[in-house]
Amino acid sequence: MATTFRNALLAPVLILGLAVEMKAQDRYEYASIEYQTWGAKAYYLYITISGSYLTIDGKVADGNATKNCTPIIMKAEEMSKDGWEVYNTIYESPSTHLYYLKRKAK
Repeated sequence: MATTFRNALLAPVLILGLAVEMKAQDRYEYASIEYQTWGAKAYYLYITISGSYLTIDGKVADGNATKNCTPIIMKAEEMSKDGWEVYNTIYESPSTHLYYLKRKAK
């Protein structure tokens, strides 16, 4: 009898605790930056943010584009000022780098 009474009192507390925990989870927006190089100097940045897509092309000033990752690093630093943080990176070949970013949804 005492066990049943105790369980009846603890069940709502457990359910309430789970409901609060589930509601407290953060929501995130996600983005990606892909850096592809073409030849010694040319590169492309492909940026996807919450369904929008942008392509930026350019040429590196110093060194070889496959070794000079300045464009993707500078773009990630620029996005970090808006609250984005890199949470994963992938290096696919000498010519492709991927950064995955997230930020708390507003």
